[in-house]
Amino acid sequence: MGKVLQLLGIQATPSNVDQFLIALYTALPAAILAGVFVGLVVWYLQSRSEKRRLRQQYERDFSILEERICTALDNPHETDITSIRTLPQPARTIAEAISESPLDHLKKNFPKKRKIFDLLKEFQRARTEFAFTAIKLQQPIRTYIRQFNYKLPLTEDVKYESFYLARMLGFQNKSIMDWTGITPDMLSELEKLLEFILEDNEIVQFNLDYLQARGELELTLDKIRNAFGYETLQLPESPFKIMPKATYLTNSAAK
Repeated sequence: MGKVLQLLGIQATPSNVDQFLIALYTALPAAILAGVFVGLVVWYLQSRSEKRRLRQQYERDFSILEERICTALDNPHETDITSIRTLPQPARTIAEAISESPLDHLKKNFPKKRKIFDLLKEFQRARTEFAFTAIKLQQPIRTYIRQFNYKLPLTEDVKYESFYLARMLGFQNKSIMDWTGITPDMLSELEKLLEFILEDNEIVQFNLDYLQARGELELTLDKIRNAFGYETLQLPESPFKIMPKATYLTNSAAK
């Protein structure tokens, strides 16, 4: 201790040593407390800054999600008959927007928007159920079509699947031909194919499951439209009863 005092330029007398030790032990707790206090202040400021940053990020995320959904709803509804598994628009665009958004975090941070987030979660469940029933239906339908078309190239099977889907959804042959490339002379064969397929009771049940799942998806879309202030129409002739104000048949494979 004497050497330490000498290095500090203090005479190493017993009295000076005692005074130095008293000063050291008195200042040490204060220094520790000061260090702890400064650490807590820094942590608090960093925590507030991080919360503010996350809040701003969630606000941007919600704004982007809302804008993408509104953009999708601005476009006319399209029943795409490319494939049994193809989602109608705007369901495809909304599904993509949801998949790229942190819904759970957004719902937690925007409690006033809970209804919208609950609808989007409902949409996700309906989309999952639709995808499951679509796969169950598509696999046997494609097998039947290939058996029926065994003399034709595989590329022709796509037209037949589109025709089957459109007829199942209640569209007329004229509209279907416009979007599939099917010609009037093919209709009689296609009718035979439909009869052949629908003799399978399991396929009939798959059809019913598919229409129910697709109807639930359309119903959820209708709820989302209403939540965002868009109009819908009651269409008794539609298998889904409710459709947006403007709806069109299309085939993205033919665009």
